[in-house]
Amino acid sequence: MVNMEQKIKSYFEKLNPNKLGLKSKIKVKSISKLGQGTSHLNYLVKINTSKFIFRFNSDLKNNNLSKQEFRHLKLIEKYKIGPKAYLFDDSRKFFDSDFIIIGYLEGKTVKLVKPYLDNKMVESLARLSAKMHSINISKLNLNKDETNFNSYFKYITIYLRYIKKHLPNRELLLILDQTYKNLRRVKIINYNSKLVLTQGDFNENNVVVNKGKYKLIDFEDLKLTDPAAEIAHIFTFFGKPFNTIQRKIFLEEYSKFRKDESLEDRIKMYLPLKRFKVLLWSIFHVLKIKNQELHKKFLEKNDLNEDIKFVGISFKRCLEHRVIDMEYNKFDILGLFK
Repeated sequence: MVNMEQKIKSYFEKLNPNKLGLKSKIKVKSISKLGQGTSHLNYLVKINTSKFIFRFNSDLKNNNLSKQEFRHLKLIEKYKIGPKAYLFDDSRKFFDSDFIIIGYLEGKTVKLVKPYLDNKMVESLARLSAKMHSINISKLNLNKDETNFNSYFKYITIYLRYIKKHLPNRELLLILDQTYKNLRRVKIINYNSKLVLTQGDFNENNVVVNKGKYKLIDFEDLKLTDPAAEIAHIFTFFGKPFNTIQRKIFLEEYSKFRKDESLEDRIKMYLPLKRFKVLLWSIFHVLKIKNQELHKKFLEKNDLNEDIKFVGISFKRCLEHRVIDMEYNKFDILGLFK
């Protein structure tokens, strides 16, 4: 039986070199599997003196995933903040799913860079964020899913519905419902913020550093939204949430490149929602794994114990920031998954 690497090698060597910006005949030197996410299988393909990523859509329920990311990469190509997109194929002639071929970004993800989240790194992340938020969006035809604070609750309700169906623990649902209702009662101030271009999942796995230069990967969720929503996401969803000093450094550096008078006030509104959303996502993610709803290759390599551990961490963070009432600080959320 021909394995995946052999199929990829055969595919590349039949390609016209011009499609990959090459002049000489394609000769594959090596193929190696890279980090694997919930929706993609990634392979590093070395050809002649160049490197490419073969990004295979493993989420068969979403046939537009590769097409969407390819389009997004083309939209931001001239700004040089992400990899170059070369080819999109949804023909199913060679593989049983769609895929894209993109350029390989040299370097390593910020989670592997030490010292992690020091002042220099925080400033670099702020500049990268400000650069993306400063892109002219007048001619971009993109989703505007998070155009205001209230619309953001739809993302929370999606997770809540799934959790209620697959983990009907009475006390957990009481905690989640009460927290949701409390968040809905928050008085919303209408700042009429301008929309900006956002990467959609700006975290330590999707930022690559090479010789001090920071770039982004994984653009399937590119969208237009309030910049405060993405910055609140950055502050809460990095592997280690930003502390008060790091948030201050980030915003001071960001403001050097992009002015936004009400930005800090809007971030404060989004932070509780983001922290709650992270908790809900962590529970949702564990349940999806337990229900075997993610692709086989991911399930084979994934460490479920680490995912369950993150549920506990996320619950504790919600308690610490008073997103969840402290009366529930004795609730054994990890016990639900034993």
